[in-house]
Amino acid sequence: MAINTSGYDLNWLEPPPDDLKCLICLCVARDPHQHPGDDTNECGKVFCRNCITEYQKNKTTCPNCRKNLTHFKDAKSARQIRSIKVKCDNNGCPWVGELGSLDAHLQSCDYALLPCTNKCKIDNEIAKFLRRKDLKDHLTNDCPRRQYKCSYCKETGEYQERITTHLDTCPKVKVLCPNPQCPVGNFRSQIDSHRSTCKYETVRCKYAEVGCKERLVRQELSKHEEDDQFHLRVTTVKVLELTKMNRYLLKSTSRVPCTVRLANYLKYKSDADEFCSPPFYTSYTGYKMCINVYANGLGDGNGTHVSVYAHLMKGDNDDSLSWPFTGKVTFELLNQLEDKNHHQETTLFRADSKSSQRVVERERASLGYGRPKFISHADLDYKSDKNTKYLKDDTLMFRVSVQVPDYKPWLECTL
Repeated sequence: MAINTSGYDLNWLEPPPDDLKCLICLCVARDPHQHPGDDTNECGKVFCRNCITEYQKNKTTCPNCRKNLTHFKDAKSARQIRSIKVKCDNNGCPWVGELGSLDAHLQSCDYALLPCTNKCKIDNEIAKFLRRKDLKDHLTNDCPRRQYKCSYCKETGEYQERITTHLDTCPKVKVLCPNPQCPVGNFRSQIDSHRSTCKYETVRCKYAEVGCKERLVRQELSKHEEDDQFHLRVTTVKVLELTKMNRYLLKSTSRVPCTVRLANYLKYKSDADEFCSPPFYTSYTGYKMCINVYANGLGDGNGTHVSVYAHLMKGDNDDSLSWPFTGKVTFELLNQLEDKNHHQETTLFRADSKSSQRVVERERASLGYGRPKFISHADLDYKSDKNTKYLKDDTLMFRVSVQVPDYKPWLECTL
Protein backbone atom coordinates (compact mmCIF):
# COMPACT_ATOMS: atom_id res chain seq x y z
CA MET A 1 0.00 0.00 0.00
CA ALA A 2 1.70 3.22 -1.15
CA ILE A 3 1.20 5.97 1.45
CA ASN A 4 2.78 9.42 1.08
CA THR A 5 4.93 10.46 4.05
CA SER A 6 2.79 13.62 4.34
CA GLY A 7 -0.68 13.25 2.81
CA TYR A 8 -2.68 10.19 1.75
CA ASP A 9 -2.17 8.95 -1.82
CA LEU A 10 -4.43 5.89 -1.84
CA ASN A 11 -6.64 3.79 -4.10
CA TRP A 12 -9.78 5.86 -3.63
CA LEU A 13 -13.18 4.45 -4.50
CA GLU A 14 -14.15 7.93 -5.82
CA PRO A 15 -12.00 11.07 -6.24
CA PRO A 16 -11.76 12.90 -2.85
CA PRO A 17 -13.06 16.51 -2.61
CA ASP A 18 -10.41 19.12 -3.43
CA ASP A 19 -11.10 21.07 -0.23
CA LEU A 20 -9.73 18.10 1.78
CA LYS A 21 -6.43 18.08 -0.09
CA CYS A 22 -3.27 19.62 1.33
CA LEU A 23 -2.29 22.71 -0.66
CA ILE A 24 1.42 21.78 -0.30
CA CYS A 25 1.68 18.07 -1.16
CA LEU A 26 -1.63 17.99 -3.12
CA CYS A 27 -2.69 14.74 -1.41
CA VAL A 28 -5.60 14.22 0.97
CA ALA A 29 -4.44 15.88 4.18
CA ARG A 30 -3.05 13.70 6.93
CA ASP A 31 -3.80 15.06 10.43
CA PRO A 32 -5.38 18.15 8.74
CA HIS A 33 -4.66 21.66 10.01
CA GLN A 34 -6.53 24.75 8.73
CA HIS A 35 -5.35 28.29 8.18
CA PRO A 36 -8.39 30.46 9.06
CA GLY A 37 -7.07 33.69 7.51
CA ASP A 38 -7.42 37.06 9.31
CA ASP A 39 -9.97 39.85 9.85
CA THR A 40 -9.73 40.96 6.23
CA ASN A 41 -9.60 37.55 4.54
CA GLU A 42 -11.14 34.16 5.30
CA CYS A 43 -8.75 31.51 3.87
CA GLY A 44 -9.90 28.14 5.24
CA LYS A 45 -7.34 26.03 3.33
CA VAL A 46 -6.25 22.71 4.91
CA PHE A 47 -2.73 21.31 5.12
CA CYS A 48 -1.08 18.16 6.45
CA ARG A 49 0.35 18.88 9.87
CA ASN A 50 3.84 17.75 8.74
CA CYS A 51 3.65 19.78 5.53
CA ILE A 52 2.67 23.03 7.21
CA THR A 53 5.19 22.53 10.04
CA GLU A 54 8.06 22.09 7.57
CA TYR A 55 6.78 25.02 5.48
CA GLN A 56 6.80 27.35 8.49
CA LYS A 57 10.50 26.76 9.10
CA ASN A 58 11.27 29.02 6.13
CA LYS A 59 8.14 31.12 5.53
CA THR A 60 5.61 32.95 7.68
CA THR A 61 2.80 33.64 5.20
CA CYS A 62 0.08 31.33 3.95
CA PRO A 63 0.87 29.80 0.52
CA ASN A 64 -2.75 30.50 -0.49
CA CYS A 65 -3.77 33.93 0.84
CA ARG A 66 -0.29 35.27 1.58
CA LYS A 67 -1.42 36.50 5.01
CA ASN A 68 0.36 35.87 8.29
CA LEU A 69 0.28 32.12 8.76
CA THR A 70 -1.48 30.55 11.72
CA HIS A 71 -3.18 27.18 11.83
CA PHE A 72 -5.19 24.88 14.07
CA LYS A 73 -6.16 21.22 14.11
CA ASP A 74 -9.22 20.82 11.85
CA ALA A 75 -11.37 18.17 13.56
CA LYS A 76 -14.22 18.54 11.09
CA SER A 77 -11.99 17.88 8.07
CA ALA A 78 -10.36 14.99 9.92
CA ARG A 79 -13.78 13.31 10.36
CA GLN A 80 -14.61 13.83 6.70
CA ILE A 81 -11.27 12.40 5.59
CA ARG A 82 -11.66 9.30 7.79
CA SER A 83 -15.05 8.63 6.17
CA ILE A 84 -13.76 8.70 2.56
CA LYS A 85 -14.15 5.31 0.86
CA VAL A 86 -10.91 3.59 -0.12
CA LYS A 87 -9.92 0.28 -1.72
CA CYS A 88 -7.23 -2.01 -0.33
CA ASP A 89 -4.17 -1.68 -2.53
CA ASN A 90 -2.92 -5.25 -1.95
CA ASN A 91 -3.20 -7.05 -5.26
CA GLY A 92 -6.35 -9.19 -5.39
CA CYS A 93 -7.91 -7.93 -2.16
CA PRO A 94 -11.65 -7.04 -2.60
CA TRP A 95 -11.90 -4.98 0.60
CA VAL A 96 -13.53 -1.51 0.37
CA GLY A 97 -14.12 0.65 3.45
CA GLU A 98 -13.60 3.99 5.12
CA LEU A 99 -10.10 5.37 5.45
CA GLY A 100 -10.46 5.27 9.22
CA SER A 101 -10.74 1.46 9.07
CA LEU A 102 -7.83 0.95 6.66
CA ASP A 103 -5.05 0.46 9.23
CA ALA A 104 -7.06 -2.19 11.10
CA HIS A 105 -7.76 -4.00 7.81
CA LEU A 106 -4.10 -3.98 6.79
CA GLN A 107 -3.15 -5.68 10.07
CA SER A 108 -5.12 -8.76 8.99
CA CYS A 109 -5.38 -8.45 5.20
CA ASP A 110 -5.07 -11.90 3.64
CA TYR A 111 -3.45 -10.39 0.54
CA ALA A 112 -0.66 -8.49 2.34
CA LEU A 113 2.83 -9.69 1.34
CA LEU A 114 4.82 -10.95 4.33
CA PRO A 115 8.35 -12.42 4.50
CA CYS A 116 8.70 -16.10 5.32
CA THR A 117 9.31 -16.33 9.08
CA ASN A 118 11.92 -19.04 8.42
CA LYS A 119 13.81 -16.48 6.29
CA CYS A 120 13.88 -18.75 3.25
CA LYS A 121 14.99 -17.25 -0.05
CA ILE A 122 14.34 -17.60 -3.76
CA ASP A 123 17.40 -19.22 -5.38
CA ASN A 124 19.27 -18.54 -2.11
CA GLU A 125 19.41 -14.83 -2.92
CA ILE A 126 16.07 -12.97 -2.69
CA ALA A 127 13.95 -13.10 0.46
CA LYS A 128 10.68 -14.89 -0.20
CA PHE A 129 7.40 -12.94 0.37
CA LEU A 130 3.95 -14.55 0.41
CA ARG A 131 0.36 -13.44 0.92
CA ARG A 132 -0.75 -13.70 4.53
CA LYS A 133 -3.39 -16.27 3.58
CA ASP A 134 -0.73 -18.49 1.93
CA LEU A 135 1.96 -18.17 4.61
CA LYS A 136 0.68 -20.89 6.94
CA ASP A 137 0.47 -23.47 4.15
CA HIS A 138 3.97 -22.47 2.96
CA LEU A 139 5.45 -22.91 6.45
CA THR A 140 3.75 -26.30 6.80
CA ASN A 141 4.23 -27.83 3.36
CA ASP A 142 6.56 -25.86 1.07
CA CYS A 143 9.25 -23.95 2.99
CA PRO A 144 12.68 -25.56 2.40
CA ARG A 145 13.69 -24.43 5.90
CA ARG A 146 10.68 -25.88 7.71
CA GLN A 147 11.26 -28.45 10.42
CA TYR A 148 11.15 -31.98 9.02
CA LYS A 149 11.58 -35.39 10.63
CA CYS A 150 13.87 -37.83 8.81
CA SER A 151 11.80 -40.86 7.83
CA TYR A 152 14.73 -43.15 8.71
CA CYS A 153 16.27 -41.93 11.98
CA LYS A 154 13.30 -39.77 13.08
CA GLU A 155 15.59 -36.86 13.99
CA THR A 156 14.26 -33.38 13.16
CA GLY A 157 16.04 -30.66 11.18
CA GLU A 158 15.57 -28.28 8.27
CA TYR A 159 13.69 -29.94 5.40
CA GLN A 160 16.27 -29.15 2.69
CA GLU A 161 19.12 -30.55 4.79
CA ARG A 162 17.17 -33.62 5.91
CA ILE A 163 16.41 -34.76 2.33
CA THR A 164 19.90 -34.06 0.91
CA THR A 165 23.16 -33.98 2.89
CA HIS A 166 21.68 -35.68 5.96
CA LEU A 167 20.90 -38.81 3.93
CA ASP A 168 24.63 -39.17 3.16
CA THR A 169 25.37 -39.68 6.87
CA CYS A 170 22.08 -40.88 8.38
CA PRO A 171 22.89 -43.98 10.48
CA LYS A 172 19.49 -45.57 9.77
CA VAL A 173 19.71 -45.49 5.97
CA LYS A 174 20.34 -48.94 4.51
CA VAL A 175 23.45 -49.18 2.36
CA LEU A 176 25.35 -51.95 0.61
CA CYS A 177 28.71 -53.18 1.79
CA PRO A 178 31.36 -51.14 -0.09
CA ASN A 179 33.16 -54.33 -1.14
CA PRO A 180 31.97 -54.83 -4.76
CA GLN A 181 31.36 -58.58 -4.60
CA CYS A 182 29.52 -58.53 -1.27
CA PRO A 183 25.69 -58.52 -1.55
CA VAL A 184 25.09 -57.66 2.09
CA GLY A 185 23.09 -54.52 2.92
CA ASN A 186 22.59 -53.06 6.37
CA PHE A 187 22.07 -49.85 8.32
CA ARG A 188 24.93 -47.44 7.74
CA SER A 189 25.76 -47.52 11.47
CA GLN A 190 26.29 -51.31 11.30
CA ILE A 191 28.33 -51.54 8.10
CA ASP A 192 31.70 -51.10 9.88
CA SER A 193 30.85 -54.02 12.15
CA HIS A 194 29.96 -56.12 9.10
CA ARG A 195 33.22 -55.24 7.35
CA SER A 196 35.22 -56.57 10.32
CA THR A 197 34.07 -60.08 9.31
CA CYS A 198 33.19 -59.61 5.61
CA LYS A 199 34.89 -62.32 3.55
CA TYR A 200 35.33 -59.85 0.66
CA GLU A 201 37.13 -57.21 2.76
CA THR A 202 40.76 -56.60 1.77
CA VAL A 203 43.00 -57.10 4.81
CA ARG A 204 46.69 -57.28 5.66
CA CYS A 205 48.55 -60.50 6.24
CA LYS A 206 49.10 -61.27 9.94
CA TYR A 207 52.83 -61.30 9.18
CA ALA A 208 52.78 -57.68 8.00
CA GLU A 209 54.82 -56.57 11.02
CA VAL A 210 57.72 -58.77 9.95
CA GLY A 211 57.69 -57.64 6.34
CA CYS A 212 54.85 -59.34 4.43
CA LYS A 213 53.19 -56.75 2.20
CA GLU A 214 50.39 -58.91 0.83
CA ARG A 215 46.82 -57.56 1.04
CA LEU A 216 44.11 -60.08 0.14
CA VAL A 217 40.38 -60.53 0.57
CA ARG A 218 39.64 -62.25 3.88
CA GLN A 219 38.42 -65.51 2.34
CA GLU A 220 41.76 -65.99 0.51
CA LEU A 221 44.02 -64.90 3.36
CA SER A 222 44.21 -68.15 5.36
CA LYS A 223 45.71 -70.06 2.44
CA HIS A 224 48.33 -67.34 1.94
CA GLU A 225 49.26 -67.32 5.63
CA GLU A 226 49.97 -71.10 5.53
CA ASP A 227 52.97 -70.48 3.23
CA ASP A 228 55.71 -70.75 5.90
CA GLN A 229 58.63 -70.73 3.46
CA PHE A 230 57.51 -67.45 1.93
CA HIS A 231 57.09 -65.80 5.31
CA LEU A 232 60.47 -67.06 6.48
CA ARG A 233 62.05 -65.32 3.51
CA VAL A 234 60.30 -62.01 4.08
CA THR A 235 61.12 -62.18 7.80
CA THR A 236 64.80 -62.69 6.96
CA VAL A 237 64.72 -59.64 4.67
CA LYS A 238 63.05 -57.63 7.44
CA VAL A 239 65.69 -58.64 9.98
CA LEU A 240 68.45 -57.57 7.59
CA GLU A 241 66.73 -54.24 7.03
CA LEU A 242 66.41 -53.68 10.77
CA THR A 243 70.06 -54.57 11.28
CA LYS A 244 71.03 -52.04 8.64
CA MET A 245 68.74 -49.48 10.22
CA ASN A 246 70.24 -50.08 13.65
CA ARG A 247 73.67 -49.38 12.26
CA TYR A 248 72.37 -46.22 10.72
CA LEU A 249 70.76 -45.21 14.02
CA LEU A 250 73.99 -45.71 15.88
CA LYS A 251 75.67 -43.45 13.37
CA SER A 252 72.93 -40.84 13.29
CA THR A 253 72.68 -40.53 17.06
CA SER A 254 76.34 -39.72 17.45
CA ARG A 255 76.13 -36.04 16.53
CA VAL A 256 74.10 -33.05 15.29
CA PRO A 257 73.36 -31.35 13.01
CA CYS A 258 71.98 -34.39 11.23
CA THR A 259 70.24 -34.82 7.90
CA VAL A 260 66.94 -36.68 7.61
CA ARG A 261 65.72 -38.04 4.29
CA LEU A 262 61.96 -38.37 3.65
CA ALA A 263 61.40 -40.53 0.57
CA ASN A 264 57.99 -41.32 -0.99
CA TYR A 265 56.70 -37.83 -0.18
CA LEU A 266 53.62 -38.14 -2.42
CA LYS A 267 52.51 -41.36 -0.71
CA TYR A 268 52.86 -39.81 2.74
CA LYS A 269 50.87 -36.83 1.48
CA SER A 270 48.04 -38.81 -0.16
CA ASP A 271 47.75 -41.15 2.85
CA ALA A 272 47.91 -38.18 5.29
CA ASP A 273 50.52 -40.31 7.08
CA GLU A 274 53.16 -39.39 9.64
CA PHE A 275 56.89 -39.82 8.97
CA CYS A 276 59.01 -40.35 12.07
CA SER A 277 62.75 -39.89 11.60
CA PRO A 278 65.47 -42.11 13.07
CA PRO A 279 66.47 -40.80 16.54
CA PHE A 280 69.44 -38.50 17.12
CA TYR A 281 71.20 -36.98 20.12
CA THR A 282 71.81 -33.28 20.66
CA SER A 283 75.37 -34.30 21.56
CA TYR A 284 77.16 -37.50 22.59
CA THR A 285 75.98 -37.08 26.19
CA GLY A 286 72.90 -35.03 25.34
CA TYR A 287 69.17 -35.36 24.79
CA LYS A 288 67.67 -37.97 22.48
CA MET A 289 65.18 -36.64 19.91
CA CYS A 290 63.47 -37.30 16.60
CA ILE A 291 61.46 -35.23 14.14
CA ASN A 292 57.98 -35.97 12.82
CA VAL A 293 56.96 -34.77 9.36
CA TYR A 294 53.36 -34.57 8.14
CA ALA A 295 53.53 -34.27 4.35
CA ASN A 296 49.87 -33.24 4.09
CA GLY A 297 50.05 -30.94 7.10
CA LEU A 298 48.61 -30.99 10.61
CA GLY A 299 46.38 -28.50 12.45
CA ASP A 300 46.40 -25.10 10.74
CA GLY A 301 48.56 -26.52 7.95
CA ASN A 302 46.30 -29.46 7.10
CA GLY A 303 45.95 -29.86 3.34
CA THR A 304 48.10 -26.84 2.45
CA HIS A 305 51.50 -27.15 4.16
CA VAL A 306 54.18 -29.55 5.29
CA SER A 307 54.23 -29.68 9.13
CA VAL A 308 57.39 -30.48 11.13
CA TYR A 309 57.72 -31.23 14.86
CA ALA A 310 60.57 -32.20 17.20
CA HIS A 311 59.86 -34.78 19.93
CA LEU A 312 61.97 -35.73 22.95
CA MET A 313 62.72 -39.46 23.41
CA LYS A 314 63.84 -41.67 26.27
CA GLY A 315 67.63 -41.54 26.09
CA ASP A 316 70.71 -43.12 27.64
CA ASN A 317 71.86 -39.86 29.28
CA ASP A 318 68.57 -38.71 30.86
CA ASP A 319 69.69 -39.28 34.48
CA SER A 320 72.53 -36.77 34.14
CA LEU A 321 70.63 -34.11 32.15
CA SER A 322 68.69 -31.04 33.32
CA TRP A 323 64.89 -31.18 33.05
CA PRO A 324 62.73 -29.77 31.62
CA PHE A 325 64.51 -29.44 28.29
CA THR A 326 64.56 -25.79 27.11
CA GLY A 327 66.65 -25.99 23.97
CA LYS A 328 66.10 -24.43 20.57
CA VAL A 329 65.54 -26.68 17.54
CA THR A 330 66.17 -25.45 14.02
CA PHE A 331 64.61 -27.23 11.03
CA GLU A 332 66.07 -26.69 7.56
CA LEU A 333 64.46 -27.99 4.38
CA LEU A 334 67.40 -28.29 2.01
CA ASN A 335 67.42 -26.79 -1.47
CA GLN A 336 68.46 -29.75 -3.61
CA LEU A 337 69.87 -27.60 -6.44
CA GLU A 338 72.61 -25.68 -4.58
CA ASP A 339 73.84 -25.02 -1.06
CA LYS A 340 71.87 -21.87 -0.38
CA ASN A 341 68.30 -20.64 -0.04
CA HIS A 342 67.45 -23.48 2.33
CA HIS A 343 64.09 -23.00 4.06
CA GLN A 344 64.63 -22.57 7.81
CA GLU A 345 62.34 -22.35 10.86
CA THR A 346 63.20 -22.44 14.59
CA THR A 347 61.13 -23.56 17.58
CA LEU A 348 61.87 -23.14 21.29
CA PHE A 349 60.89 -25.70 23.93
CA ARG A 350 59.26 -23.99 26.96
CA ALA A 351 59.90 -25.16 30.51
CA ASP A 352 56.17 -25.13 31.40
CA SER A 353 55.14 -27.47 28.57
CA LYS A 354 54.53 -31.23 28.75
CA SER A 355 56.57 -31.50 25.55
CA SER A 356 59.69 -30.42 27.49
CA GLN A 357 59.48 -33.01 30.29
CA ARG A 358 61.56 -36.12 30.60
CA VAL A 359 60.12 -39.14 28.78
CA VAL A 360 59.60 -41.99 31.25
CA GLU A 361 56.76 -44.32 30.33
CA ARG A 362 57.22 -44.51 26.55
CA GLU A 363 59.97 -44.29 23.96
CA ARG A 364 58.86 -40.98 22.47
CA ALA A 365 56.95 -38.00 23.85
CA SER A 366 53.41 -37.86 22.50
CA LEU A 367 53.62 -34.08 22.14
CA GLY A 368 56.28 -32.04 20.40
CA TYR A 369 57.20 -28.53 19.31
CA GLY A 370 57.26 -27.43 15.71
CA ARG A 371 55.65 -25.60 12.83
CA PRO A 372 52.23 -26.67 11.46
CA LYS A 373 52.82 -24.31 8.51
CA PHE A 374 56.51 -25.07 7.99
CA ILE A 375 56.33 -24.66 4.19
CA SER A 376 53.43 -24.58 1.75
CA HIS A 377 53.00 -27.34 -0.81
CA ALA A 378 53.22 -24.77 -3.60
CA ASP A 379 56.70 -23.66 -2.48
CA LEU A 380 58.20 -27.15 -2.75
CA ASP A 381 58.40 -27.06 -6.54
CA TYR A 382 61.03 -25.35 -8.64
CA LYS A 383 61.27 -21.54 -8.27
CA SER A 384 63.36 -19.94 -10.99
CA ASP A 385 63.85 -16.58 -9.21
CA LYS A 386 65.71 -18.25 -6.30
CA ASN A 387 66.80 -21.46 -8.07
CA THR A 388 65.17 -23.60 -5.39
CA LYS A 389 63.72 -27.07 -5.60
CA TYR A 390 62.97 -28.62 -2.23
CA LEU A 391 61.06 -31.64 -3.58
CA LYS A 392 63.20 -33.71 -5.91
CA ASP A 393 62.73 -37.33 -6.97
CA ASP A 394 59.76 -37.52 -4.57
CA THR A 395 62.13 -36.80 -1.67
CA LEU A 396 62.55 -34.06 0.95
CA MET A 397 65.83 -33.51 2.81
CA PHE A 398 65.77 -31.99 6.32
CA ARG A 399 68.72 -30.82 8.38
CA VAL A 400 68.16 -30.56 12.13
CA SER A 401 70.31 -28.70 14.62
CA VAL A 402 69.78 -28.14 18.35
CA GLN A 403 71.07 -25.51 20.76
CA VAL A 404 71.10 -26.54 24.43
CA PRO A 405 71.48 -23.70 27.00
CA ASP A 406 73.75 -25.56 29.45
CA TYR A 407 75.73 -27.60 26.91
CA LYS A 408 79.38 -28.10 28.00
CA PRO A 409 81.35 -29.30 24.97
CA TRP A 410 84.60 -29.79 26.94
CA LEU A 411 82.92 -32.58 28.91
CA GLU A 412 82.12 -34.59 25.78
CA CYS A 413 84.13 -37.70 25.14
CA THR A 414 84.39 -39.38 21.75
CA LEU A 415 84.64 -43.16 21.70
